[in-house]
Parts: sequence; structure tokens; C-alpha cells
Amino acid sequence: MTPDQLVAAVRAALDDTERLARRATSAPWTSDDPFMRDAVHAPLVSIGEFQVYVADCLGKEMGPFARYNAEHIARHDPATVLRRVAADRRVLGRHQPCVNCDGECHACGHNPPWPCPDFADLADRLGIDPAGKQ
Repeated sequence: MTPDQLVAAVRAALDDTERLARRATSAPWTSDDPFMRDAVHAPLVSIGEFQVYVADCLGKEMGPFARYNAEHIARHDPATVLRRVAADRRVLGRHQPCVNCDGECHACGHNPPWPCPDFADLADRLGIDPAGKQ
């Protein structure tokens, strides 16, 4: 993948994440109190006025992971995701390949070559191979 393609892939991933977060319910997301339910009921994630039961990945019974799944979902509400996207866009804006600098990072200068560690970490967080391999 060329540097331009790699930057475009990161931009596309950020655009997609932002699009999904903006379409999700923007009300506060919380997980229920584990002491307010019995072993039969799944944990809840409250999204504004709506309550969503969270299934355990094991499927058959409410095992120990359902509680963690609910907390994980609640912590990744749209407002949190949008803040992360904005921060990632700032990193992307600083760490571009320098067009006239023979493959260096625009922000980092001569050392290290692009993709620099900051851009590589950003790409990796988005599931994109920072080495540009397809």
C-alpha cells in the first residue's frame, strides 16, 4: 500500500466509526447495578430511556462475562467514541508523510521514517496494518 493509500484507509476507518457513532443513540449509556438482578436475568445496558439485555458470549447461561460485556458496551457510548475519533484525526493531521522529504513523517522530521510510531499505532488501533501490507 502506498503512503497515500494508507492515509486514505485510516481516514476511511475513522469516517466509518464516526458515522456509526453519530447514528447511535446519543443519550447516556450505563450498565445496570449487578445487585439489582438475579442469576436468571441478563445484565442491562441503559441507553437513555431504553434498556437492552446483554447476552453472555457463552450463550446458554448467564456466566461471568455478561456483566463485563454490559460494562464494556456502556463505556463505548457514542460521545466517547466521537472524542476518540476527534483525537485520532488530530494525530492523523500531524503525522502525514512529508511529500518533499523522502518518506519522512511531517511531524517527526528525519527520524523515524514514515510511517512513524504514532501513525503506526493509530493504524493498528483501527485494524489497519501500519506496514501497509494488504
